[in-house]
Amino acid sequence: MKLPRGISGATFTNLLCERLGYRVVGQEGSHILLRSELPHGHRLPVPAHKELRIGTLASLIRMVSNQKDLSRDEVLAALFEL
Repeated sequence: MKLPRGISGATFTNLLCERLGYRVVGQEGSHILLRSELPHGHRLPVPAHKELRIGTLASLIRMVSNQKDLSRDEVLAALFEL
């Protein structure tokens, strides 16, 4: 499944919070810090850029899929309703 282009850091953060149970816990410099609602949830730093680079987006999706025990395609489908 192809990654969407032109996604901002703020938009990606909102999608993670609304659809996959993350919550914003703060900001350090230019990164929005999220934490998953799972026990021992991991911290996920999302760059607050106007447009995330495709490699950065792929890496963030890989981290989410590892934490949530979902496949990459399942994460993409949940986030972007594909």
